[in-house]
Amino acid sequence: GVINQMNLDAQMNLLLNPTSSKDTDKRKKIQFCNEKSDCLGNISEQTFDNFLVSPSNYSAVKIIKNICENPGQDFPLIYIVGKSGLGKTHLIHASYKELSKKSPVYFSSGKDFYDFYQEQCGKFGHSKTLRDFVNSFDVLILDDIEEVYQEKDFQSYFCHLYNHFSFKKRQIILSGFNSPKDLMDTVPKFYSRINSGLIQEIGPMDSDLAISYLEKISQD
Repeated sequence: GVINQMNLDAQMNLLLNPTSSKDTDKRKKIQFCNEKSDCLGNISEQTFDNFLVSPSNYSAVKIIKNICENPGQDFPLIYIVGKSGLGKTHLIHASYKELSKKSPVYFSSGKDFYDFYQEQCGKFGHSKTLRDFVNSFDVLILDDIEEVYQEKDFQSYFCHLYNHFSFKKRQIILSGFNSPKDLMDTVPKFYSRINSGLIQEIGPMDSDLAISYLEKISQD
C-alpha cells in the first residue's frame, strides 16, 4: 500500500543518504585536549618551590599564589608583564600546576590557542565552540599573547570568552612582554577588556636575584 511504499522510500533514503559523521560530530561536545601545552616546556618542573623570589618579583608571586587559592574571585583577569628570562613563564607554569589540582584548566601559548580555537570554529561553528569551551574550563591561561593579539579573530574570540568567564566568576591569566596598555592596533572592546584586570609587572633582575640565580646554576 501507500504506507508501506512510504516506509520503503524512507529506508532507502536512509541507506543512500546516511547521517554524515560531520553531523554526528556537531552534536557531540568538543574535546579540548590541551596537548599543545607541551611546547611550553616541562610543566612538572616549573613550580613555586623552585621559583627564585626577590624584591623584583615578590608582588607577582604573592598575587599569583592568592589567585591559585581563590581563582576568579579577587583578580578574575591578571596580565603578567615581563621581559624574557625574568621568570614570567616559570610563574605561569607554577600557577597551572596548582590550579589544575582543583579546576579544569586550558593552558597554552596565545598562538597555539588561536590556531586550535579557530580550527574548532571552522569545524563546529563559533557558537558551539564557545559554549563547549566555557563548559569545559574554569581557568584560561595564555602565555606570550603578543604573538597573536593583533589578529582580529583572536580579539573577537577573547572578548566572547572574557564576557562568559567574567559572568561566571572564572579565572583568566595572561602574560606578555609588553603591558596591555601598549597593545596597539586593536579594536576598542578588546583593548578595554584586556586592560580591565590587574596588570602585574615582573621587574628587572636585581642583585639579590642575580646572586640566587648564579648559586642555583652552580648547584645544578
